[in-house]
Amino acid sequence: MRGKESCEFEKRAYSLLAAGAVVVLFLGLMERGPSVSVLIPVLVGAGGISARWRLAPLLVLASVILACVEQLPTTGPDRGRSWEPAELVIAVAVLVYMAAQYRLQALERAVRTAERPAAPANRASGEPAEVGNIDEVARLPLVALVCVAAAQFLWDQLPTPWFSVGLPTDLGRLVALIWGTTLGVLVLNGLTAYWAWRRLPPGEAVLWLQDVLWRETRREQRRIGLWLAWSRRRRERRKT
Repeated sequence: MRGKESCEFEKRAYSLLAAGAVVVLFLGLMERGPSVSVLIPVLVGAGGISARWRLAPLLVLASVILACVEQLPTTGPDRGRSWEPAELVIAVAVLVYMAAQYRLQALERAVRTAERPAAPANRASGEPAEVGNIDEVARLPLVALVCVAAAQFLWDQLPTPWFSVGLPTDLGRLVALIWGTTLGVLVLNGLTAYWAWRRLPPGEAVLWLQDVLWRETRREQRRIGLWLAWSRRRRERRKT
């Protein structure tokens, strides 16, 4: 029962941390400019904590992005590369909320597993295995702050977009970041897949190529098989 009690205590701690992140997120969004869209991430975040919605972190992230894009100035001079303090607070709050919410979901599964008759035991002491560590709750805001500071540094290193499509500078830089990240992920995925193919034994490589050949040419092979079967029946009828 010790493992279950530890999970319940951590769930309460992460719930309080996520609730605090929602409050900080609301204050940061209000600092940038009060609007109706500010209430959407707050309501979704609070509902995710109480109802344990699995999609709550992604919905909060999407609603915060929409609220920030809506508050972007359409005209006026560029404010520079550095983020505003309110934006840094919003970034830290969103990161803390998402981490706490996903941790809550993991602890929910751990509690359900601990309630089963055959719970996993610690090999060294023979007691139920502990899930997680309460120190993570204290470290999480600090880790989020470090990650946001690193993101700020990388953001400052991004060049001004080389194209002009009428977007604000910050939004154009974000488009360039998404484009570069997507391109890098695709290249890395291709190199990783090629390296995995090169490490396949000859027999497995032949089977994999045969499967690819069948998936790519199954319609043609089916059509050729039908024609061969039709010609075979035609020859048999002529013989009879």
